[in-house]
Amino acid sequence: MYVKYFAWFKSKHERTEFIKLLNSAKSDIDAINKVMQKYPELSLSEVSGIVDNFKKEINK
Repeated sequence: MYVKYFAWFKSKHERTEFIKLLNSAKSDIDAINKVMQKYPELSLSEVSGIVDNFKKEINK
């Protein structure tokens, strides 16, 4: 079974900042590293699932 993780944002600004973070990543691994640095309270599997949900935003 594969469990996907979702991200809920408190504001539109927070979502925009998250998308910008993903846009600056060159690959999936880079995006995961950047998200883990920004949100250290999340586990690797959670971050991986969230990045997977936003994969189309990476390196735009």
